[in-house]
Amino acid sequence: MSSQSNPGVFELTWTFPENFGGMTSVLLHRAKAYGSVADVPVTILTLGSDVDVQRETRILTGSGKLGPQVTIRNLWEELASMTDEQLARFSSRSSGVLTEEMPPDRAEEAERTRTNADGALLEVHRYRSDSTCYVADRRDTRTPGTPGGRRLTLWSRSNRPLGQFSSASQLYFAWL
Repeated sequence: MSSQSNPGVFELTWTFPENFGGMTSVLLHRAKAYGSVADVPVTILTLGSDVDVQRETRILTGSGKLGPQVTIRNLWEELASMTDEQLARFSSRSSGVLTEEMPPDRAEEAERTRTNADGALLEVHRYRSDSTCYVADRRDTRTPGTPGGRRLTLWSRSNRPLGQFSSASQLYFAWL
């Protein structure tokens, strides 16, 4: 079967741990087999915010675990690289309800977190290379300061909210 007549195979994983075992090994073996034996393009979709697609591709290809027809994509890298117009189109898949929020500050780091006095994670902001925030992930939407409820807001480069997702799953499915 030619890859021109087949849209390909998609596999989903969170990340590629430094020392991975069975499940990740099987995922990579299956991807390589589909690509080389079945002559089908394979895309491995990753959801972890720590995935560096270029680095992982280089390491896995160099170790022989990734075939030439296999590509890796990452949700967070793609969101960060989208133009405001692309992000607005992507946001059209959200709940459509925008809750009043303060625009996030600019930051030099890739990620900034906020926790409560007990150390529980309440909020994560992810930043583009130009130091603008592209997503604010609130995890205390039911009672401020206490974990519970979730709201992921996508932001333009000019600090304009473009869309909100009421769960990580809703965001993931919009990307898939």
